[in-house]
Amino acid sequence: MPGIREQFLRPLKKQVKLRLAGDDIDTLVQRRDRRRLRWLATESPDRMLRFRALRNLAELLDPESVPLFQTTIEAEAGSLPPSVVKVAAEGLGRLLRGDAGPALRRLLAPERPASVQIAAARSLGLIGRPEDWAAVRAWAVRCEGDWPLFPDERDCVIPPQREPVGTTAMVWMIQTLYADKEARWWASKSGKWLGSELDKPRMSSDKGADKIVAQEHRYAFDNKELEPGPFRGRVLHLGELGLDRDQALLLGLAESSEGERRRAAIQGLGIQSDPRSIAAFKAWIEQVPDDQPELAADLARGAGRLGWPDLVPALTSLRARFSEEAVRNNISWALGECGGEEAVRLLVDLVRSREEELSEDEFVWIARGLKRCGVIGREAIRGSVAIARAGGGERGRVARLAEIAGIH
Repeated sequence: MPGIREQFLRPLKKQVKLRLAGDDIDTLVQRRDRRRLRWLATESPDRMLRFRALRNLAELLDPESVPLFQTTIEAEAGSLPPSVVKVAAEGLGRLLRGDAGPALRRLLAPERPASVQIAAARSLGLIGRPEDWAAVRAWAVRCEGDWPLFPDERDCVIPPQREPVGTTAMVWMIQTLYADKEARWWASKSGKWLGSELDKPRMSSDKGADKIVAQEHRYAFDNKELEPGPFRGRVLHLGELGLDRDQALLLGLAESSEGERRRAAIQGLGIQSDPRSIAAFKAWIEQVPDDQPELAADLARGAGRLGWPDLVPALTSLRARFSEEAVRNNISWALGECGGEEAVRLLVDLVRSREEELSEDEFVWIARGLKRCGVIGREAIRGSVAIARAGGGERGRVARLAEIAGIH
């Protein structure tokens, strides 16, 4: 009975292969063992190892990982943690996979998490075809309209020039493509292109300095006593560059810094999107003092940038402690960025409960958050409409939710 024999042998073979592959990601990266990294990215039972293997395959420019990256970005919206989709999109861009253009352009939809949209836009910019840049142009303009990426821009580069419309989103996008430049250069190039009829921007610099710039940031943290402004710029940019090796450095900066520096380091750690940071964010959220709503808002936004469903319970407890609108808007946004069934359930319950007092801004961010949870978010809105019509929940608010989300 070969079928039964194979059924018993298959798990044993998998365990043997996993042991042969090992689980020391750093050693595998040093040896540039792409084959074993691919195995871990698909077969490891440890979700953290799978993510780190996937991110390092993107950094190592492994062409044989293209099917894995492609399958990941084409998965049903909301079925994978946003950070996983983000690194897969980045991998396709680094490999200059023009055939991935249509799938990457679909990730620019306003219903996708902000981190996924920005990663897709950056990859399309790296690939650089006219049709890809046309999609990026439309995306950048839309991001400053009815579907903004963030409720609070304090953890983003704010360009000195913000006109024409779309310049700010373009700056967020190209700050890793042309990493050796600064906000004034990014804004100038973005604004000139958006105000022109050129198919593609004309840049007087080569792409691909991200690893060199990341090393400069690391050196600066080791050897300089940076003022708060330069510290903030470097720590946020290092997080944006999103390299696997920098998680420990960013975590150390967040734990050893104080005041404005600590808040910036927390944001950089969130932007870096590594699941190894989940435990730290849970602890910080639990410990935030009740009289520090600004720190609570920063932690909520950082957790959203991290983009993992594991943080939903911590965000839920944070909302129960703080009534300030800025905190709650960031929490509503962060729940949409983390995604998952628990986030959807909480967001829907906030709308349906007659006891919840929601400001107009929070209501809008809840609607956007639900849409960014993918298919389960959209279906939850439809289900809420049906229940409200039958007399369950707050009918007027549910109808308003469906209107904002564009679901009928």
